[in-house]
Amino acid sequence: MNELKDFFFLGKPIQTEIGEIDFIRLKDYPLYTKELSMLRMNKKSLIKEYSRFNEDGSLDPFIIEMKKRDLYEIVHSVLPDFHEAYFKVFSKVLINKDSLSLIGKHNFPRLRKLILDMHCITEDKVVDNDELQEFHDISKSLKQQDSQSDLKDIVSCVAAFNGYTYEEISKMTMYQLYLSFYRMAEVMNYNTTTLFATVSPDVKVSDWSSHINLYKEESYHLSTKDAKNIEQLFGG
Repeated sequence: MNELKDFFFLGKPIQTEIGEIDFIRLKDYPLYTKELSMLRMNKKSLIKEYSRFNEDGSLDPFIIEMKKRDLYEIVHSVLPDFHEAYFKVFSKVLINKDSLSLIGKHNFPRLRKLILDMHCITEDKVVDNDELQEFHDISKSLKQQDSQSDLKDIVSCVAAFNGYTYEEISKMTMYQLYLSFYRMAEVMNYNTTTLFATVSPDVKVSDWSSHINLYKEESYHLSTKDAKNIEQLFGG
């Protein structure tokens, strides 16, 4: 399904083996933030999360059962809350609701990955080594602290730079919003480096049309805070 990403910018429904899958628009995100965050969790991250609350060992049988199963089985048979979350998201994005019955173990991983990609969501990285995992978690926390732009900043920048109204942006997909924002940043960086290059030969002029990767690890996802910002911006 990688070739489909080239057309995500159009915001059109994506044709799949079970029918068309549509994007969730920004105006609807507050209703699906929790569920999309749950879709982000893979088998390893689910086991890690439940292990955190297993100091007394009472969850050992439950965790052992999850380790025996794949993600589809865990969602379908072990974790009712996650089953409800997946059902809610799939019911929203599938244009033909009858297609829900066509989702099975054989196509679940591909469809889940497609929905995550369509909404610029990356899975949490989980490593087996505890020390490496701790280092990764610290690195992730520092990167998030270092990031100065939250969603309302991104929306306001896209509105100011491109002349969009907030109503127009509310109808965008998350992919379109991020693509517009990071392209804007590349253009601004190009203008800045071009200006400084006139006074310093050591300044390297950036390429404003360079490729933008919206799937860098840890870079783009919607938090609860972002959802509240959307609700305030678009009248929720």
